[in-house]
Amino acid sequence: MMKNYYLLVLIIVCSCASNPIRLATTTDKTDFGITKPTQALFFVINENLKASDQELEDYKEISNKYYNYFGGATDRLFVGRTNAKTFKFSNEKTTWYVEVNKLTKPTALVLFDGEHQPIVEYNKKNFEKFINKYITATPSQLSSSPQNTTKAKTNNNFSRVVDSIWAIPFVPDYKYADNIIKNSNTVYFPMPLLINDNRCNGKIKYDIYSDLEMKNKIYEMTNHYLEGKLLGSSYTRENTINTTKYYFNKLGLLDSITSYENNKRESSIVFKYLKDKFVVVADGNRREDFYLNNLGRVDKKVNFNRSTNPSSEQRYTYDIIGRVLAEKTYDNEKLERSIIFHYPNDKTVRYTDFEVLDANNRVQTKYVTEAGNGIQYSVSDAGKKKVSLTKSLIDKNCEGKIITYDADDKVQSVVVQTRN
Repeated sequence: MMKNYYLLVLIIVCSCASNPIRLATTTDKTDFGITKPTQALFFVINENLKASDQELEDYKEISNKYYNYFGGATDRLFVGRTNAKTFKFSNEKTTWYVEVNKLTKPTALVLFDGEHQPIVEYNKKNFEKFINKYITATPSQLSSSPQNTTKAKTNNNFSRVVDSIWAIPFVPDYKYADNIIKNSNTVYFPMPLLINDNRCNGKIKYDIYSDLEMKNKIYEMTNHYLEGKLLGSSYTRENTINTTKYYFNKLGLLDSITSYENNKRESSIVFKYLKDKFVVVADGNRREDFYLNNLGRVDKKVNFNRSTNPSSEQRYTYDIIGRVLAEKTYDNEKLERSIIFHYPNDKTVRYTDFEVLDANNRVQTKYVTEAGNGIQYSVSDAGKKKVSLTKSLIDKNCEGKIITYDADDKVQSVVVQTRN
């Protein structure tokens, strides 16, 4: 009896020691953290165990298959092949810790549905069954789609590069996030114009008309803000509903952006933050790298095409207080365009005017803001002709009108902002 008891204890201890999943502790350090409502499909390798070349090739093929189908990230779904060794998954009530080095086989799928304990599956034949059961999107159409097969071959190299970037362990802190958000000068963390410096909060509805009498409505749009931060946007036009959702992490950094048309996902953008840059991947086939200087400001943005070759880049210069002075676009080291920013005084960090110059530094368009009266206008042909004028009548509550006129002072649009 006692012998059987010790045998049982030995079995329990051995099984716990080899189990790759356990409850997380406050001292556990991790390469990846996934929290509800995010779901995840991670294809992982235990490098302590030897795998045959054929096994590794099959593993790469099937992981690429799902990565290319889902596009790397959908609405709250993360898909990737990674070299990460530790993960935390939380449903906001329980947090689990997964150690790849405790896998009993060289390759595996780690699946988290956002609600239950993660699943570790070794048998590749079972991957589709578990994904169909726990993940909303269904990959079953992959097996018979020549189009998807061609796409997978085209994007394999791109996928490998992206996977290697996502496998780099880095955990941003509040200082890192604050620098990116405060020193923003990108499309994802934009620096606003002076007249748009209104702290909108809650849902704001926009009714867009083509006439001053506001009889001909073109479309309507609703934005959801939280202290000036855009969380979501939707607009309806010609019976089509377009929606964009923005997801932020706990530090206030963008985590992903997903767009829908009539509730069908159309595109997705996912973000990866590293020590010296942050990387943006759109629909699994377009990549942008934003390189940071020592102060967390974007020094350079590099655009990549599907073949992972740089297609163009933007370079930024700053003044001594950190304001962006110029953005210059290059193609194969050849200057294509410049944007020069102007500020109303030596203290404000928000620009009011800017000029767009061609490759020969000739002014093509000027955008001018008359501070105080809400008027903004653009001038083309090296400043000789006014082409449009916008008058903003928005109050501190983000309500009012924005009227746009053409060069002949004819009304082009009237936007009415109201709290929804």
